[in-house]
Amino acid sequence: MRIKSKDEVINTYKARYPELDSYFVNQLSDEYDKYYTQIKDLENPELIKGVFHKAMERNEMKYKENAYIKGVERSLNNQYMSILAAYGLIVFFRDNMIEWE
Repeated sequence: MRIKSKDEVINTYKARYPELDSYFVNQLSDEYDKYYTQIKDLENPELIKGVFHKAMERNEMKYKENAYIKGVERSLNNQYMSILAAYGLIVFFRDNMIEWE
């Protein structure tokens, strides 16, 4: 396996969303660094996938712990949208950071 470079990963995201501003690109860079630090020394695919799985679980707990979010009828709640966006970034990095050889 190979961990893709930060530029490769961010350029993949930018290709999907060319209108990104520099603030969001910097946020993506920080997210990359966070996951890179956690997976750089791992070689077992299950351990690497586990890093992203734990991030999803932590994000899901934010949803479950919020008494104001009660389901689809609250889907426009700002916190719900923030949690959903975070989930999307976790999945993006999980699916695009590693090149399995």
